[in-house]
Order: sequence, then C-alpha cells, then structure tokens
Amino acid sequence: MCELLINPDYAQGATGLTAGQEILVLYWFEQADRDVLLQAHRKTGKERGVFSLRTPDRPNPIAAAVVTIEHIQTGRIRVRGLDCLDGTPLIDIKPAIFRAPSDQTGKQLIA
Repeated sequence: MCELLINPDYAQGATGLTAGQEILVLYWFEQADRDVLLQAHRKTGKERGVFSLRTPDRPNPIAAAVVTIEHIQTGRIRVRGLDCLDGTPLIDIKPAIFRAPSDQTGKQLIA
C-alpha cells in the first residue's frame, strides 16, 4: 500500500477522484543514474537499452504507473502497487485511459 501526499495548495485538484478508480501516476526517480543507456535485463541478464526496460536509471527518470485508488481523503490518496521509495516526488495524477489494442498497421482491433 502506498499513499500519495498532495501539497495542500493542490489538494482541491483531487476533487472527483473516487475509490476504485484507476489513475495514472507520474513521479520522479530522483536517485536515478541519468547516464545509463544500456542495462542488463533483470530476468534474462541480456543487455538492453533503457527505453526497452522499466528501470529507474534513464536519461529522463520520469516514472509512470496505472494504479487503483483504494481510499481517498483530503490531501491523501492510498493506492496499491506503486513502485517507488518513500519521499519520491509526485509529478502529476490523471485518470487512466485505456485504448483498444491495435495491430501492427496501427488499425484498432474491435472485439
């Protein structure tokens, strides 16, 4: 369980968010090594570019996660499954948007 703490100046911006809603959370990996471009995949050990991995070490360490709101109160949003450290700076919160999957031509697949 993680808790997003919203600066009191911005707390009103969470009006309309509800428990059970999925949100996109953008946050900043401030301890990331910004000079890393290649890294070993943690499961395979094969070297890959950071843009093909979910590593925090990258030139622009903006992190993103879609999480479900468990509980919300003024200035605090409790979520499950966020992969960050205590004190990680929060950049933004947005409602999560899901699109229909597309084939390799870019056409949307309709089920």
